[in-house]
Amino acid sequence: ILVVAMVCHEAGHAVAMRKAGVEIDEFGIGLPFLPALTIKFYSQYFRWNFTLSPILLGAYVKPTSKGAELMLSLKAEESALIYGAGAWANMCCGYAGLFLASAITGNYAFTWFGWILVCLSPLVFFRKTYCRYVIPVIGGAAFVHIFGMIIYSAFVKHSILGVVGGPATIFGFAKDIKNWSDALNFFSTISLSLALINSMPLSFLDGGRIANGYMARLKNQALINNLTKVGHFLFASLIIIAFICDFVSFF
Repeated sequence: ILVVAMVCHEAGHAVAMRKAGVEIDEFGIGLPFLPALTIKFYSQYFRWNFTLSPILLGAYVKPTSKGAELMLSLKAEESALIYGAGAWANMCCGYAGLFLASAITGNYAFTWFGWILVCLSPLVFFRKTYCRYVIPVIGGAAFVHIFGMIIYSAFVKHSILGVVGGPATIFGFAKDIKNWSDALNFFSTISLSLALINSMPLSFLDGGRIANGYMARLKNQALINNLTKVGHFLFASLIIIAFICDFVSFF
């Protein structure tokens, strides 16, 4: 289920890249630095390699060198359509899973956060506006919420366990899947979580790349460099905290 959600995310990037005229060199499932099975696709309209790694903990889309140069030349609004397409695809899949699971069980008693997401669902029908403007807002809100909860839990509750989690937390939730509605709810949760996390304005995330495009207009390279370093630090901190929570909770 996790792999399907990640493939949906990268498929959103791939479709957006092709619409922008960016050539794709490779679409991969799994860790990119391991030996993988490679299948080459050639047609009149495109050619790219599909790779499948033995450890299915990720997915990626790699442009050709020519495609990478084209992406660097795009304006902020145009590149936002590519970088935001992954989160947009996850949002669409997440909403589909959420509503389908609710239709199967007849249970529409969402949490307060679930109702916020439901109220925002019509925005996905406006893809360009969503990628360019909604994702930065949602990403900023997710950033404030996640780091706010971490700081609150650390200094008030004196424990950050349960605030964030990594792979072990995900697999722990997967153990509770008993039927199709549980599987759909799990898929919806993973998809929406991927969308929210990737929307955050941090380095290496899609939201960070969108933010970098807009920050380039500041014409202040020193400020941009400092903000990028802060993004690196916060991203690394989030990963470390997630793995610490996993280790302490499950081991």
